[in-house]
Formats: sequence, structure tokens, C-alpha cells
Amino acid sequence: MAREIKVKCYLSTRSNEGIEIRRFVYKDVKDPSLKQLKDRARNLYHQLRGEHFELMYIDEEDNDKVAVSSDPELTLAWTETKYSGGQFRLCIHIS
Repeated sequence: MAREIKVKCYLSTRSNEGIEIRRFVYKDVKDPSLKQLKDRARNLYHQLRGEHFELMYIDEEDNDKVAVSSDPELTLAWTETKYSGGQFRLCIHIS
């Protein structure tokens, strides 16, 4: 059964304009898709349209930023968030 995860998303731009923070709910956690997550980020942040960007999540246990570049990595990140009971903290960096 699919479930929701609350996402807190941090966008930092290459021009050092600061960090823009947004929150949203990702509803299809049963089969997370990196492409869907990137599309959602593009819809939230107009600065990402036409840009190449990287996604990282913040590992709550170690407070490390961990790169996410595939569906299996995203699935692992969701699993860790599920067991911590917290929200998924996502960092976006325009490259």
C-alpha cells in the first residue's frame, strides 16, 4: 500500500541568492520515482525549469547530505525516512 511522506525541500542557487524552502507531500511512496520527484521540484521552483540539478537528502542519523541519482537510492532514502518517523529533507543544487 502506498503512503505519503512529507518533504521539506531546500533549493540553493548557483548565484548565492540564498536558500528557498518549500514543503509538499509525496503521495506515491510505494514505488518512488526519481523522475517524478524531479518533475515535482521543477513545478515548485521555476528556477529549475531548463536547468540541470542534483538531489541530495539529509540523513537524520548522521546529518550527512547523501546524493540521490537513481530509483533504488531514492527507495533507500524513503525507507530510512519511514523508520525514523520524520520528514524527508531534500536538498536541490543547480549544477
